Amino acid sequence: MLFKKNKKTNNKDKLEANNIEFVDLENDNKSEIANTLEQRINYKIIIICVLVVVIFVLLLPTITSIFDTSSPENYTNDVNNNSSNNLVNGYIQIDRNDSNMTVNDVRFYNFTKRSNNTISYNYKAEKAIKNTLSLKLYIEIYNRSETIIYREIFNPSLEIEKGPVLSSTITLNPNLYKEAYYVKVVEIATEDAIVTNSINCKKEFTDGVFNVNYNIKYNFGENALLSYEVTKIANISESEDDEETSTEIDLEKYNDLFLKEEADVSNTNATEYKRENNYLSYTIDLRTIDLQDSDYQLLYSIGTVERTVKVVEESNGWSCSNE
Repeated sequence: MLFKKNKKTNNKDKLEANNIEFVDLENDNKSEIANTLEQRINYKIIIICVLVVVIFVLLLPTITSIFDTSSPENYTNDVNNNSSNNLVNGYIQIDRNDSNMTVNDVRFYNFTKRSNNTISYNYKAEKAIKNTLSLKLYIEIYNRSETIIYREIFNPSLEIEKGPVLSSTITLNPNLYKEAYYVKVVEIATEDAIVTNSINCKKEFTDGVFNVNYNIKYNFGENALLSYEVTKIANISESEDDEETSTEIDLEKYNDLFLKEEADVSNTNATEYKRENNYLSYTIDLRTIDLQDSDYQLLYSIGTVERTVKVVEESNGWSCSNE
């Protein structure tokens, strides 16, 4: 008996020597489980709160528009033929979604700068429109100084149905895109305008043998492009290597290049048309041009502003000056 007692005592001593502590496993497990459950509940509450905040932020524009009668989303059939809301100095400010203009039963809003030098916008018709060109509406873009830098006729499609919200984009020259700040939608009867000023743009092309001089005169009326006059002349460049080359034969190269343009232009109602072997000239009146039977591509559309022409042409290497 004494021997067994001493053995138990020795085992206990060994455990104490090894710093082994005996704990109540049953009570400790209950405490850990309770703490884990409490942590999970706290995490869920935090996640739910975050989700509520995110949802509220996403729905904030819609919630605001419910109480804001000027919001574009509150469009109704009672909108006046010509009206506006929340304009800044008489303009829609780009990247602001609370301004809108209604012109000739079409509401314009949500002008936003996008990638690739484009500006997107929404429009909505109060009534069905069979021919958008008949509206004679122009979208004008201004810089911060309220100087017009771009104008484009509104013609996204021939017809617009009443009701649905539609979208379209405007693509600008990179320099004009940087300046764009305000927008205005106006009605302009460009057919009745008269020429008040002009600018001349010139450029010379060469391939080592030929020099081709291009001259285009752009005619404006009240800052709106009405017509342009094109002149192209091809000449043999002076070179010792070309002394034995026949001028008449070589100029046929540019005669052939002019043939395609001649065919396209001749099928329009272009005026003052003239072509020789090394010479081509014609005038395009944008007020009367007829492209129905021609593949001719207009350089610019009617209503284009002077600044647009100068910025675009000069960025392409042309030299432009006021006449």
